[in-house]
Amino acid sequence: MFIYDGFFLTNVVNGWDIKIQKDLSKTIIDFSLYNFDNLIADHFEDQSTYINQLVQLIHRGTQLPTTNITAIILAQDISENDSPPSYMLRLNRDLKRHTGFYFIDD
Repeated sequence: MFIYDGFFLTNVVNGWDIKIQKDLSKTIIDFSLYNFDNLIADHFEDQSTYINQLVQLIHRGTQLPTTNITAIILAQDISENDSPPSYMLRLNRDLKRHTGFYFIDD
């Protein structure tokens, strides 16, 4: 069951979070780590090539609206101390918090 909370579509299945399928989770992890610099550049520039690819990967695993996934990605607080692992873990945490879906156990 999905509940619309005003901005995000929240996944609620007996209060359980749902891990995205293993192979797709690995692809999301690999993509976010390998393309970290490009994702950050997309965040600050008027391009979205890499962000759109990440959105599509997450959409394939969750079937959530792409606009909601994009909003979660763009809401990331980016700092000069960010690293690929910290970005990926924060994205996973925010996706889980807003939708109930996640791609890596924390």
